[in-house]
Amino acid sequence: MENVCVITDFEEITATRRFDKVETPAALEGYSVYVGGNFIFIKNARQMTVRFHLPNFGSKITAEGLQNWIERIKRLYPNF
Repeated sequence: MENVCVITDFEEITATRRFDKVETPAALEGYSVYVGGNFIFIKNARQMTVRFHLPNFGSKITAEGLQNWIERIKRLYPNF
């Protein structure tokens, strides 16, 4: 996980760029996951979005990987 940052205007960005929405596992309801270019975006139920990229990122996102990313984000940003 590199270049982790909070995006405050994600809704505005989505109007000008194309992102692919990834299906979120049932255990992680309340989170939305998007992929665009080399970046992964995770948005929570309060509309807070975190952007990051991974070295050697493939297009496959697993439930376990998503859970690990969310746990790491919560350590960095406890309010997420």
